[in-house]
Amino acid sequence: MTSRWTAQCPAGFGLVELLIALALALVLLGAVAGLFTASAQSLRLQEAASRVDENGRHALGVLLRDLRSAGNRGCTGREPAVLFNAFATTYPLDQAHALLPVDGFEARGDGHWQPSAAGLLSNHADLDANDADMITVRTVGGAAAQVLEHPSPEAALLTTGHNALRAGQPVRLADCSDMVLLTLPEAPDAQGRIEHGIASLGRSFAGAELTPIAARTYFIRENARGEPSLFRVEAGRRDAVEIAEGVEDLQILYGLDRDGDFGTEDYATAATVAALEAWPAVRSVRLDLLVRSMPRVTDSPQRYRPLSARPGTQPNGIADAEGRLRRTFSATVALRNRLP
Repeated sequence: MTSRWTAQCPAGFGLVELLIALALALVLLGAVAGLFTASAQSLRLQEAASRVDENGRHALGVLLRDLRSAGNRGCTGREPAVLFNAFATTYPLDQAHALLPVDGFEARGDGHWQPSAAGLLSNHADLDANDADMITVRTVGGAAAQVLEHPSPEAALLTTGHNALRAGQPVRLADCSDMVLLTLPEAPDAQGRIEHGIASLGRSFAGAELTPIAARTYFIRENARGEPSLFRVEAGRRDAVEIAEGVEDLQILYGLDRDGDFGTEDYATAATVAALEAWPAVRSVRLDLLVRSMPRVTDSPQRYRPLSARPGTQPNGIADAEGRLRRTFSATVALRNRLP
């Protein structure tokens, strides 16, 4: 009997099967790549939105903090007796504005402001503002120093030692009845003694407080990276400080007390308030900030409505071709030190 053994080799993959496998692999790779791209885009959008939110909240918070303390005059109240005002004649601490909690400038849209900001701009070479509203806030600029001894109106002031007062600093010397505004000609000596540089302060201020005054102007300009940012410049200092990047526009309205009851009857622009000479009647401030992201965070043009757009115009907004996100931040704050 003869047996026959036949070897059978495995068949393997044919060309058709291989092409099908490659096609399936390409489909899977495309799906994975699409998922990865969508995830990366989503992450980019989330990071951009988070940065816009962070910058907007920070900018608004800094403004609100200063505005809430604007016009602080200590225990002298809203209308103190000013015995002497030795401030310089330059804005924002000139005699016409030194006691105002706030005042501002409305952008006209042509690179100019109303009222004119020429004096402000000439005093600060670093204030290259763009076409947005500006506001100046006057508030306490640091810790007060107690006046321990002041034997006569002509004598030097002996204050608590180790205070932070410096030469050239605008200060308020006040107790609960009278106030003197002056700029320190020199810093306190080691014992806390200050020569005020005035022939007579009108009376002795023993027991009073010597409080730094800050006049801060907020404006928008481009930073070193070419992005619009909220900046702040302080009276007596030449350099502006960047507060928050991406702040593209700032629009401000002022709440007016027209009947003397300390309430707000209506809101007006800086141009209107200045024309009415009504800065002392401002009781609140309404802020709108438009904050944008860095470019190319989205592939589709995002539509937004400029803050300066008049009501009823541009109902669908305008498209941004640079792929930026934008968000508007708004707040209304009462000037606490101008209320009963």
